[in-house]
Amino acid sequence: MFTSPDIYVDDKQQRAFRRRAIAAFHKNQEYMEAIFVRRGMGEFYVVKFIKMKLKGAKPGFIDSDQAQYDGLKEEAKKQGLEFGTVHTHLWGDSSLSEWDHKESVKEKETLTGVLFIEKDKKTKRIKTKLDFWQPQLPGKLKIIHSK
Repeated sequence: MFTSPDIYVDDKQQRAFRRRAIAAFHKNQEYMEAIFVRRGMGEFYVVKFIKMKLKGAKPGFIDSDQAQYDGLKEEAKKQGLEFGTVHTHLWGDSSLSEWDHKESVKEKETLTGVLFIEKDKKTKRIKTKLDFWQPQLPGKLKIIHSK
């Protein structure tokens, strides 16, 4: 039987991240932050959310400052922690896109989070859903021809 890992997140830090992400949503922009992660047996602890400098953000696109990103990865390592990111999706859902998986694997992120944000059409209230993922590359499909 497969069980998903437990992911622990401090409620105050998560709510603060959510507020910052919703502010970007109101500007019709995606949003991203770095996270420092401590790994346990079958569980992860998101220790800290860190605001990032974004060079560009619009629906479906975020461009972070690569020097800051690399520096934060190194800082996490020095603290004995692992590194990841959390970003928003303004359409679809809270799962990683194929591109998200590939980039997260390339950057060796331990966890990648997605906060899906939408405005309810009837009530006009903002709804969110946050999920964290362990990035992985998709399998390569190889077609064999039967005889």
